[in-house]
Amino acid sequence: MTGTNAAPLTPDDPRRRSLVRKLAEVMGEVERVPKSGRNDFHRYDYATEADIVSAVRKAMADRALMLIPSVVKTEWHEVERSKGGKDRLVTLTVQFTLHDGDSGEEKSFEVLGEGQDQGDKATYKALTGAVKYALLKLFLIPTGDDPEDDGHSPKDLPRRGGAPRARQPSEVAQAVVAGSASARPASQAGGADDDAAAIVAEAEQAATEAECKALGVRARKLPDGPLKKRAAAALQAAAKRLGIETKKPATREPGAEG
Repeated sequence: MTGTNAAPLTPDDPRRRSLVRKLAEVMGEVERVPKSGRNDFHRYDYATEADIVSAVRKAMADRALMLIPSVVKTEWHEVERSKGGKDRLVTLTVQFTLHDGDSGEEKSFEVLGEGQDQGDKATYKALTGAVKYALLKLFLIPTGDDPEDDGHSPKDLPRRGGAPRARQPSEVAQAVVAGSASARPASQAGGADDDAAAIVAEAEQAATEAECKALGVRARKLPDGPLKKRAAAALQAAAKRLGIETKKPATREPGAEG
């Protein structure tokens, strides 16, 4: 009777590589993912989940790597629409577990995903967003964003012979929540609705702190009221999803002397 014992693993056998080593190899193979998606109504481009999955799928499969999502927390909220009616907003906390099919090694991490819809698609949007950003951040995939196009004003640029002013991550959401008495309205009533909707939609797709800052500059120009609050909430959610520390500005107590 002949045996069928497998040959012992050699030092160079790919199955000896650690999970982190395999992930680093995938990262090294993935090139920039362009923004092939287009939202014609709100006039912005975005990298689709399908493009991002396609960029890493074969490289992960070749190394026997699996990424399995599991929803661990679900939060529902109702959101008033500026033109009447309500949307359903869901926030999912999704745990992703990386499995190495060769070694059995596992690593887990959590990502937030948000989706908003009038019908029954909010959950699917949230899960799609969570998968998209899990892959983007896990493999540090660039999506074609210009890191200098972040809405900075000239005063934020470095002076000759000096370093640029350090900006704290909390400035974006804080500036929007606080509002600005001198901010110029973005447009009249109808246009402001469209501007706010565009900011909310782009905040859901934002993948970098620079994008959030640029959206914050646009949101400050909205007229005070529900539209600005809605944009601020969307930016705070984006900052939370991306792990950007945010805090609300201090408010003066009624009757306090200034």
